[in-house]
Amino acid sequence: MHEFLGAYQPGMKLADLHIHSAGSDGVLTFQQITEKAAAQGLDSIAITDHEVIDFAQLAKKHCRNQGLPLEVVVGAEITTARGHLVGLYLEKNIPSGKPLNWTIKEIHSQGGLVVAPHPFLRLTKSVGKKGLLEVISSHDPEVYFDGFEVFNGAAFDRWPQDNESALSFYTQFSNKLGSPIGGTDAHFRTIGRGLTGYTKPLREAIINKQTAVFYLNEKEQAAPADYLMNFYRGIILEPKRRIERFTQRELIGPLIPGE
Repeated sequence: MHEFLGAYQPGMKLADLHIHSAGSDGVLTFQQITEKAAAQGLDSIAITDHEVIDFAQLAKKHCRNQGLPLEVVVGAEITTARGHLVGLYLEKNIPSGKPLNWTIKEIHSQGGLVVAPHPFLRLTKSVGKKGLLEVISSHDPEVYFDGFEVFNGAAFDRWPQDNESALSFYTQFSNKLGSPIGGTDAHFRTIGRGLTGYTKPLREAIINKQTAVFYLNEKEQAAPADYLMNFYRGIILEPKRRIERFTQRELIGPLIPGE
């Protein structure tokens, strides 16, 4: 394990706070993710499927029922009009396509924590420098970042300089970006390549900016069939599910008495 930001301390716990399951465009089921993470000795994970918390909730229940020594943070990676956000400790789904500030406020209204994932990762919907600066200069007391992903496993595979850009930006604006976060952004079979270290309870450590970031120097493990499944779920199934959720929420939902 290598240090990326901060130093490892004896007794420090480890979390992977950016994992996708087969509930969105990942390959592994939530059962496989939790069992694999527990076997690797991780203390916490966050399942952050695109737009939905359903499988993260199931993973949390699975760990409890199976007695797995693993904290599961219920999260989601939410597509805003300006790019992706990760919400941690969510209680309900948050619709996609909304303004960046609106989404941040909605996460906070649930008592959740807002993380900027892969802030400069190319060829994906990252918030980017302009969006980041708008948030950290906002005068709205509910618009702020609780965490900033300085190490992302997907960037490490393809464009490691994007992690260096994230680290440089965080170093410059650390007082306004919340706690440093490491995550794998796992879609395939390798978990724990990006890690968040903490000693206090995880939520408390993030809120108080008492985290460190580490990584494993290994590449993603994926077979050709995994890439095909990822493509199918992400490009074909996920847009279909988003249309269905939008229709239910915006068109059907308001017509149901009492809702």
